[in-house]
Amino acid sequence: MTGMIEEKAGAFGASGDRPCKRCPPADAADGERILRMAERIKAGMDWVGEEAAGRRMAACLACGDRLPDGTCRHCGCYVAIRILLPGKTCPHPGGARWL
Repeated sequence: MTGMIEEKAGAFGASGDRPCKRCPPADAADGERILRMAERIKAGMDWVGEEAAGRRMAACLACGDRLPDGTCRHCGCYVAIRILLPGKTCPHPGGARWL
Protein backbone atom coordinates (compact mmCIF):
# COMPACT_ATOMS: atom_id res chain seq x y z
CA MET A 1 0.00 0.00 0.00
CA THR A 2 1.11 3.52 -0.38
CA GLY A 3 0.96 6.64 1.67
CA MET A 4 -0.87 7.02 4.93
CA ILE A 5 -2.64 3.66 4.74
CA GLU A 6 0.60 1.67 4.71
CA GLU A 7 2.09 3.81 7.47
CA LYS A 8 -0.97 3.51 9.70
CA ALA A 9 -1.55 -0.19 8.99
CA GLY A 10 1.78 -0.87 10.68
CA ALA A 11 0.41 0.85 13.78
CA PHE A 12 -1.97 -2.04 14.26
CA GLY A 13 0.89 -4.43 14.95
CA ALA A 14 -0.99 -7.38 13.50
CA SER A 15 0.84 -10.28 15.05
CA GLY A 16 -1.28 -13.21 14.00
CA ASP A 17 -2.06 -13.97 17.65
CA ARG A 18 -5.77 -13.54 17.03
CA PRO A 19 -7.07 -14.38 13.57
CA CYS A 20 -9.94 -12.64 11.88
CA LYS A 21 -13.17 -14.10 13.26
CA ARG A 22 -14.13 -15.14 9.74
CA CYS A 23 -10.77 -16.72 8.87
CA PRO A 24 -9.76 -20.23 9.90
CA PRO A 25 -7.00 -20.20 12.57
CA ALA A 26 -4.37 -21.25 10.03
CA ASP A 27 -5.09 -18.06 8.09
CA ALA A 28 -4.07 -15.67 10.86
CA ALA A 29 -2.13 -12.89 9.17
CA ASP A 30 0.87 -10.84 10.14
CA GLY A 31 1.15 -7.17 9.23
CA GLU A 32 3.06 -7.84 6.01
CA ARG A 33 0.49 -10.36 4.81
CA ILE A 34 -2.33 -7.91 5.54
CA LEU A 35 -0.58 -5.27 3.45
CA ARG A 36 -0.16 -7.75 0.57
CA MET A 37 -3.88 -8.57 0.72
CA ALA A 38 -4.70 -4.86 0.63
CA GLU A 39 -2.46 -4.38 -2.40
CA ARG A 40 -4.29 -7.18 -4.22
CA ILE A 41 -7.62 -5.53 -3.43
CA LYS A 42 -6.39 -2.19 -4.75
CA ALA A 43 -4.99 -3.79 -7.90
CA GLY A 44 -7.94 -5.96 -8.82
CA MET A 45 -11.12 -4.67 -7.21
CA ASP A 46 -13.11 -1.51 -6.78
CA TRP A 47 -11.95 0.26 -3.65
CA VAL A 48 -12.75 3.55 -1.94
CA GLY A 49 -9.59 5.40 -2.98
CA GLU A 50 -6.63 6.74 -1.03
CA GLU A 51 -8.38 9.77 0.48
CA ALA A 52 -11.44 7.90 1.79
CA ALA A 53 -9.31 4.99 3.02
CA GLY A 54 -7.09 7.47 4.88
CA ARG A 55 -10.10 9.04 6.60
CA ARG A 56 -11.44 5.62 7.53
CA MET A 57 -8.06 4.53 8.87
CA ALA A 58 -7.74 7.70 10.96
CA ALA A 59 -11.16 7.03 12.52
CA CYS A 60 -10.19 3.44 13.28
CA LEU A 61 -6.88 4.49 14.82
CA ALA A 62 -8.76 6.89 17.10
CA CYS A 63 -11.32 4.25 18.14
CA GLY A 64 -10.85 2.45 21.42
CA ASP A 65 -12.30 -0.74 19.94
CA ARG A 66 -9.54 -1.69 17.56
CA LEU A 67 -7.44 -4.52 18.89
CA PRO A 68 -3.63 -4.74 18.97
CA ASP A 69 -3.67 -7.45 16.29
CA GLY A 70 -5.25 -5.08 13.75
CA THR A 71 -8.80 -6.38 13.98
CA CYS A 72 -12.00 -4.61 14.94
CA ARG A 73 -13.58 -5.67 18.23
CA HIS A 74 -17.06 -5.45 16.70
CA CYS A 75 -16.72 -7.41 13.46
CA GLY A 76 -13.37 -9.19 13.70
CA CYS A 77 -12.20 -7.87 10.31
CA TYR A 78 -8.67 -6.73 9.68
CA VAL A 79 -9.19 -2.98 9.67
CA ALA A 80 -6.52 -2.33 7.01
CA ILE A 81 -8.63 -4.46 4.64
CA ARG A 82 -12.12 -3.37 5.66
CA ILE A 83 -11.33 0.34 5.16
CA LEU A 84 -10.66 -0.30 1.46
CA LEU A 85 -13.97 -1.94 0.62
CA PRO A 86 -16.72 0.37 -0.67
CA GLY A 87 -19.55 -1.87 0.54
CA LYS A 88 -18.35 -1.88 4.15
CA THR A 89 -19.19 0.54 6.92
CA CYS A 90 -17.88 1.05 10.41
CA PRO A 91 -19.55 -1.65 12.56
CA HIS A 92 -19.40 0.29 15.82
CA PRO A 93 -22.69 -0.39 17.68
CA GLY A 94 -22.83 3.22 18.88
CA GLY A 95 -22.89 4.45 15.29
CA ALA A 96 -20.50 4.44 12.38
CA ARG A 97 -17.26 6.32 13.03
CA TRP A 98 -16.37 6.70 9.35
CA LEU A 99 -17.46 9.89 7.65
